[in-house]
Amino acid sequence: MDSIMKCETIAELTALENQHVLTEMEQRLVFERKLEIFNRVSQWRLENERLGIVPDLTDTWTPEQRERFLRDWQDDEMATQGEKRSYDEIDDE
Repeated sequence: MDSIMKCETIAELTALENQHVLTEMEQRLVFERKLEIFNRVSQWRLENERLGIVPDLTDTWTPEQRERFLRDWQDDEMATQGEKRSYDEIDDE
């Protein structure tokens, strides 16, 4: 059950499902965890859209990956005085 709660993306949950035979209780936990992640992704899409970022860009990211991206995005905005680099330029770093 700990391994289910440690999963932060749908891909991680799917891999877990494919690697192990899950009990009915574990299947329920996986389903609930997927709902949590889907809700998080939906919220991120709205936030991304408000920030001018492609809405589904962060769908497969962990919260830490998205936080790092947003921090870099904001740092870049301050460094360039509002002229943002493209995602590809930031990602290459």
